[in-house]
Amino acid sequence: MCYNEHMKRFTKILTTALATLAFACIPTLSANVADTTVTAYAASYHTTTPTGYTKASDVNYKTAGGYTVNWGARGEDCTFLSSRAVNFYTGNNTFATLSQKGGGTSQSNAPQSALYKALQAFMKEKHTYQNNYNANNTLLAYTDCVYGSNKISSFYSGKEIGPEWDSAATWNKEHTWPNSKGMGGYDEHDVMMIRPTWVQENSSRGNTAYGESSGYFDPNCEGANVRGDCARIVLYVYTRWGNTSSMWGTGGVMESKDVLLKWMQEDPVDTWEMGRNDAVQSITGTRNVFVDYPEFAWLLFGESIPTGFNTPSGIANGGSVIPPAVDPDLPDTPDVPELPAAGSTVSIADALAIGGAMTHDTTTAGKYYLTGKVADISNTEYGNMHIQDDNGNKIYIYGLYSADGKTRYDAMTTKPKVGDTITVYSVIGNYNGAQLKNAWLTSINGGSTPDTPDTPDTPDTPDAPVTPPSGGDVTLGDVLATFDFGANGSSGHVDNGNSSSAKTYTKNGYSLDIKSGSNLYADCYDAKGNSCLKLGSSSNTGSFTFTVPSDVVSVTFEIAGYKNKTSKVTINSQTYTISGSSNDGEYDTITVDTTSTKTISVATVSGATRAMINTISFIGAETPDVPDTPDVPDTPNVPDTPDTPVVPDTPDTPTDSTPSGDSTSDSTPDINVSESDEGCSSSVNGIFASSILCIGALFLLKKKEN
Repeated sequence: MCYNEHMKRFTKILTTALATLAFACIPTLSANVADTTVTAYAASYHTTTPTGYTKASDVNYKTAGGYTVNWGARGEDCTFLSSRAVNFYTGNNTFATLSQKGGGTSQSNAPQSALYKALQAFMKEKHTYQNNYNANNTLLAYTDCVYGSNKISSFYSGKEIGPEWDSAATWNKEHTWPNSKGMGGYDEHDVMMIRPTWVQENSSRGNTAYGESSGYFDPNCEGANVRGDCARIVLYVYTRWGNTSSMWGTGGVMESKDVLLKWMQEDPVDTWEMGRNDAVQSITGTRNVFVDYPEFAWLLFGESIPTGFNTPSGIANGGSVIPPAVDPDLPDTPDVPELPAAGSTVSIADALAIGGAMTHDTTTAGKYYLTGKVADISNTEYGNMHIQDDNGNKIYIYGLYSADGKTRYDAMTTKPKVGDTITVYSVIGNYNGAQLKNAWLTSINGGSTPDTPDTPDTPDTPDAPVTPPSGGDVTLGDVLATFDFGANGSSGHVDNGNSSSAKTYTKNGYSLDIKSGSNLYADCYDAKGNSCLKLGSSSNTGSFTFTVPSDVVSVTFEIAGYKNKTSKVTINSQTYTISGSSNDGEYDTITVDTTSTKTISVATVSGATRAMINTISFIGAETPDVPDTPDVPDTPNVPDTPDTPVVPDTPDTPTDSTPSGDSTSDSTPDINVSESDEGCSSSVNGIFASSILCIGALFLLKKKEN
């Protein structure tokens, strides 16, 4: 996933040229960050790259605008805790105290452990300032600066970039934990997690999870050794912000716990990380505990702390090695049962274990039967509910359909209510925990429901829920034009925030003019990489209006809520609740009748989340049926051609005389042919009959020759 050598050579030339420019000062911080104008860039405090740090007293702290400047050097192992770090761990939050709290016993139950909860509470308590996203344009000049030049260091390559923010023309802000992987608040602004990158480095990763195997992104491919840095950052987000369901596998941010710990050991903390931790602490108040004490990572997962590698505390390199403690109150992780054959019956307890062990937002390939009592119904439109067994095991059903998978819960004639015992047929999945997705109802209280599939082992895939059209029934005809919003990408749930979408789109001679729109954004992609038009921002509603030509009788929208969240949009005064965009790239379909009005107004509802429009289609009037062609009357049968009489053998001629009465003329009889009712020139049947006659005549001639 690294860019090619030609691009690298071009960039080197461009970077060299840019390096001749002088950047003498940091721009003024926004009011959300500080009211002080910084008059000198952080790097001006150092004329040479600092190296040779061996103890905390070697550090000469410098500040600008009240914030500490990163004092470290990339690639130099940090074998001491800075004075800021030492003073951070006090009272009940010293390493000695925290390390005695029990960790988990596996990758899956670590978040339930006492150590995880204590580290999370500690970092949260110290997190006294939460910066907004745009503040990172300036804050990264403190946290990621390069000494000896007025530059900042690109995270993955070490290239010198910036320092001035140029609206992502040459560098941008890398979410080491991608927004699409479970973020949705201040966690996606956190300067601890945001890193500056040269623009090509950011796009080469997309939102791919870190890892070594095929299908993962190796951060070392850009030139710098930052595997350990990445592991420690995502472990911080996993713990500080509780993003546990999006941590592991291709659907998460890190391949596995084993890869994470391996990287942390192979690429130990350097002084630049320690200096950055000091800089971030001066901004937000909190620190990444896994930089100061990488040992916490092993304890968190119930692993023994390895020996022989450098850590700031020195514990793993000659210090006291602390055996892993296990939280005595941690519930046992149930054994994951072997996945049964598709179509078999599974208990709710087994389904919880199977789904709980799966990667976030994945499902089994096959479907299974489960039976339980309806405990609650949280959504009466889609049929979202919990069912439970007699032992209190409870599992969530996300969407309930009829037995044939075609009728959604709200349209079902017979639907279950709280207290009913039901059997469903469903895949087992994980979305922030085990769940059943789009289950088919096969029985209520032991009785069969209509349309129970005959062959449940190979059921049809249920249709996606469709939002009914507004304004009565719309007779759909030909699709005149379908407008999309850019080329599809290779990465899912990417939001580049390009506000150049308010323009005119053309297709098949038709125009979609949305130049009057506000808060519209292109370069957004759903989970499948399909390009979308984003409607609205985090703080503002989005809207646009357009007019359709006279031959357009309806307009169809493929629309979904932004980043797996439901949304609400109003189209011509009708408000629709929109399902969240799923990892299958599914959309709700809204069809609007335009026979009486040719102007369409679309807007997100204030207070609702943003929406993503995949396509807008213009539909023409239904083409009338072509009348049936009348039946052509049967052509009368051609009379059978009479059999040709067998020509008798010519008797041998005597050598002495010709017998009396014998004729020497041709004895072939005339062939009488009945003509058809129509001549050969006007009837296929006549042609066929003539062909038969010709063949017969040729046969007789041949016979005569013989």
